[in-house]
Amino acid sequence: RPFTVTVAGLGIFASETPVVYLSVVRTRELSELHAIIWERVLPISTAASPFYAPDSWMPHISIAYADVTRENIPCVMELVAFRTHYWQVKIDNISFIHEPNGEIGEKWFEYKFGK
Repeated sequence: RPFTVTVAGLGIFASETPVVYLSVVRTRELSELHAIIWERVLPISTAASPFYAPDSWMPHISIAYADVTRENIPCVMELVAFRTHYWQVKIDNISFIHEPNGEIGEKWFEYKFGK
């Protein structure tokens, strides 16, 4: 069934190509769903990222990535850092996005939750 998550805050995954994201509050329900998906997808995966393993996964919504650099990250943060990032989001589907070799992702599959 559809469920609601809370977006609460802003963060950065630091690296040579940083990712600016909105934090999603990790609940028991969300963690359990993620663990089920991980367990079922892992056996057929060819390159599962350890960042998405159940113990290290951080639910988030990426809002700036790929073109974020040392030079422009201050501009990115100026746009988003001084806004309130807190709201409820209804989750009514899960989509599989294929991103080969860091390319822009393409939706391959969408599963819509029942009522």
